[in-house]
Amino acid sequence: WRALAALGKTLTEIVRSVQFTSEQVASSSSVLLDITQKNSAGIAVKIINNSSFNTISQSTAIANSASEALGITNASYNIISQSYVSNPGGYGAYLSGADSHHNTISRSTITGGAGVAALLLDGSASSNTITQTYIANTGAGPGEGAKLSGNANNNTIGQSTITCNSTSAALYLAG
Repeated sequence: WRALAALGKTLTEIVRSVQFTSEQVASSSSVLLDITQKNSAGIAVKIINNSSFNTISQSTAIANSASEALGITNASYNIISQSYVSNPGGYGAYLSGADSHHNTISRSTITGGAGVAALLLDGSASSNTITQTYIANTGAGPGEGAKLSGNANNNTIGQSTITCNSTSAALYLAG
């Protein structure tokens, strides 16, 4: 590693097959592969405040709280792929903030419940892409599958399945 740094090469942190038990905050240009992240009292994975160009792949984020399993707040150009994100007690994934843009969630499963959306894009989160992803609100009470609100503009959800177990909308769009 030191030899690469001496050559002025950019180093990417690669973590494989690790299990964490508390909230992790990603920095920039990290690659997390085959990670299991569990937090029964809060957020499992959170990417915040200008953290960018992170990749989380083939990983699991599980929470059981009123928060989210995966939170991306004011962070951009992050990729979540081939991952399982679940929170029966709240949001599965929550993208928020005006600086949350150009993030991608692909080929993943997102589940949530307890009266809120499984996937929420809010607070001016824009130009994010959700593709080839199964999104389900598995809670018994009200709650959407996917909800876009609060000036969350120019986001794309494509080639995905969105469901909910309640009388709420599977897909809810609000200004």
